[in-house]
Amino acid sequence: MKQVFIIGTGPNPAQVSGRALAHLQEAEVLIGAARMVEPFAYLGKTVYPVYQPDKVAQVIKESSHSRFAVPVSGDVGFFSAAAGINEALQEANSREISSREISNRERAGQQPGHRMEVHFIPGLSSLASFFAKLKMSWQDAALLSLHGAAGDIAGQVRRHRKTFCLTGNNLPEIGQTLVKAGYGSLPVYIGENLDYENEQITKTTAAALAESSRASLAVLLIINEDFDSRVRTGIADEEFFRGDIPMTKAEVRAVTLAKLAVSPGDICYDIGAGTGSVTVEMALAAYGGQIFAIEQKGEAIALIEENCRRFHVGNVTPVLGQAPAALATLEALEKLPAADVVFIGGSGGHMKEILEYVTARNPRVRIVINAIALENLASSLEFLTALGLPAIEVIQVSVAKANKVAELHMMMAQNPIFIISAGGKRSDSHA
Repeated sequence: MKQVFIIGTGPNPAQVSGRALAHLQEAEVLIGAARMVEPFAYLGKTVYPVYQPDKVAQVIKESSHSRFAVPVSGDVGFFSAAAGINEALQEANSREISSREISNRERAGQQPGHRMEVHFIPGLSSLASFFAKLKMSWQDAALLSLHGAAGDIAGQVRRHRKTFCLTGNNLPEIGQTLVKAGYGSLPVYIGENLDYENEQITKTTAAALAESSRASLAVLLIINEDFDSRVRTGIADEEFFRGDIPMTKAEVRAVTLAKLAVSPGDICYDIGAGTGSVTVEMALAAYGGQIFAIEQKGEAIALIEENCRRFHVGNVTPVLGQAPAALATLEALEKLPAADVVFIGGSGGHMKEILEYVTARNPRVRIVINAIALENLASSLEFLTALGLPAIEVIQVSVAKANKVAELHMMMAQNPIFIISAGGKRSDSHA
């Protein structure tokens, strides 16, 4: 049995814990990225400067040694390379005990003994190190990595007082994202080269970060004293920028969102997005997902962007164009995942083509259509039925609101709206 110790070294490998150092000293072989193994050259061990999980597994499998140490940055349980390395080692173990290999050993007179037993040795995370230097607690912080990964930092900042973020040479881009979401004035702490002699901890703003020429690997803490973790539905019309573009009214919007049944990780399309009122409420509900707002009017796109900034949502992609052609263009660029939820507030006469497109990409997509005209109601039902979508439902919403007339109040009716819903939920990639 080969013993493999994946060791968290903390931000600076030269400052490993006593337990970690003991395992490094006892190992026969050190494997890891050059910057992770070089600080331990004085131990005189056999060194393999590789870090890709499959190559690490291959080195260990082919080695005649029995005790290995794999140092990784930070802590093994916090956005660490340890998970990928462990997965590769377990896959190698699975192949090792396949019936063919066992039969081969038996024929060759060999004893099975090349399985790898993996141990995780924790280390100091950059999270713990940074908060300690700031003399702050981190149990109430949102944790995010944008080091080679996508993530909605604006959404995390909106919903939490403290947001910690690992970065990857992308500080200006992160700052620009926060500015776009209306968070340019928020205070940001930057930690660079943690636990090294050239460590720097500075305080700035998101706007200054956006203008920075920094390209360093760093960690960030964004503070938002006015955080708001609510998922709001039926937001008052007066809270939105409206212009001259039609908008789905608050009461109708509330029923529409109820029928859409958006989940936190959903991919949503808002087709015929108008001012973006439904877009914003989708974005608040799908705070771990993405919303694509398709609109053919340039002035409406500007309103969508302004409303996203007003409500601090950063998981919206406005798309100027006509569906389904605009959707197909994004798909061709590999920038459009299949939708879990689709709202159609305006089809531009392409309802059949839109429905065919979204259901072809995800047969279980959830669809809600709002219609005013009887003809649009009839054609929507015809197309949904022809596609064989389950659970087709139609409701009519009629809203009247009181207006003051002299000293009295009179109920004034809005146009009745048909809300048509159909379909299931979840694409294969989100199942």
